[in-house]
Amino acid sequence: MTQLQSVLENPLLMTSICQQLNPADAVHLSLISKDKDLHSTLEHIISHKYEIHRQTRVHLICTQVLPQILDLLQTRNHCVTYEIYITRILNELFEYIYENIDVLDKFQQNLIEQMLLKLLDVSYFYMNALFYMNRIFDIHVRGELRNPENDDNDDNDDDDYIEFIIDTKGNRFFI
Repeated sequence: MTQLQSVLENPLLMTSICQQLNPADAVHLSLISKDKDLHSTLEHIISHKYEIHRQTRVHLICTQVLPQILDLLQTRNHCVTYEIYITRILNELFEYIYENIDVLDKFQQNLIEQMLLKLLDVSYFYMNALFYMNRIFDIHVRGELRNPENDDNDDNDDDDYIEFIIDTKGNRFFI
């Protein structure tokens, strides 16, 4: 029993052993452990593995999932059930991205912004794309009068009003 106690008291050895645990086992061991040193070591390891998991998952969403969904949107015949299903999936993906925005690097942010700009062309996801552009990148819909000098037109047609967004690079997109 003294050898086991010496292993538990050696923080480097304990850290190296705990690194080999899968995340679920580390959580279970942390829950049943009464040793404060072991608990703090496991908590550090669990938080580190969780951050790696978040980064990996967001990277996969940006590089594999979103491009495949855009390809599906361009190639598949649409029906109402399909539109509802794709909208639900995209909403869940963008909510996850929003919740984990702190792990995105600049390339991933640019990629997500480009995907949202492409989704503006999808009629049934148009409003959701604007919502997530606002939520993730703080991009708002703006508007201006097309001909402000022409004030003699009293009927205020919608044709005189242009809506647009300005992306994070300063480019203007008319919607």
